[in-house]
Amino acid sequence: MNTVSVRHSGPIDYSVALLRLMLNASLKQSGESIRIHLIRPVPLSSGEFSLVTGVARREYVYRLALLAEPGLTLMHPEAAWLGSSRWLVEPPLSLELLHQAAGVLNGEHDFSAFTNLNGLSRCYTPLRRLEICVDDSVSVDRLHACNSFTSDCFTGCVDLHFGARSFLYKQVRFMAGALVATAKGTVTLDQLKDMLSNPPDYTGLKPYDAAPPHGLYLKCVRYANPKWDLNWPDIRADNATLNTDFCRQLLIRFRDKTCPMNFVELSREHEAYLATVAKEASSVETARDESCSRV
Repeated sequence: MNTVSVRHSGPIDYSVALLRLMLNASLKQSGESIRIHLIRPVPLSSGEFSLVTGVARREYVYRLALLAEPGLTLMHPEAAWLGSSRWLVEPPLSLELLHQAAGVLNGEHDFSAFTNLNGLSRCYTPLRRLEICVDDSVSVDRLHACNSFTSDCFTGCVDLHFGARSFLYKQVRFMAGALVATAKGTVTLDQLKDMLSNPPDYTGLKPYDAAPPHGLYLKCVRYANPKWDLNWPDIRADNATLNTDFCRQLLIRFRDKTCPMNFVELSREHEAYLATVAKEASSVETARDESCSRV
């Protein structure tokens, strides 16, 4: 998950909720794997909002799935499913060492060893104050990653939580790679401490690999001005609630050049649709209440 800003000239006189649905429908039809969770209008020229400099805290989650035995590949159906959203880690892996390694990286340090030369050239200072939490009690399923999931393929799932005002280039992936390497015994705790004490020795060749990108998620961004904080969706579950067939039909009509339709008109139709859905839901609730009263 990540954030992006787009400049828009003129007032926004249409539903941003509909815009999100339309863009997601277009992304899906194009075969893209990304989806838009939230859109929020912000001032353009007042200087009141900045996507980058106004940030007070960023939180990332890096997800691991612990394989039950070496050699399990993406050919296994369960591994293929979970491997698309988590780093599949083969045994052995010590959860105790994983927690100890996270404790080493906690706090304020020079994190030069956890980026590359390109990242160092782009940062003002490599000093960062960081908080890391290891959640090794995660359970997931195919629909909502908060429910129970068991498989002979895995011994469990782990979420690594990282929080700071800002991060170096690829810092979270490098730290996740170092944590896993330490938990597997290929990097010692003393080596990990040395990376913080003597970072220049590790800015080039490192004794571990950066974690793959598909396990990394931006959990949330908090701004110095709380009014710009977003209601971030739960990254563990699909929060789509509206009729996708309706949105698909709107997208087809919007693209139909023989019968052009203004986006503002689509927004009005979308609002009318939402009102109809709300009215139907209210009618069902009223009928249920009347039925309960008779009983």
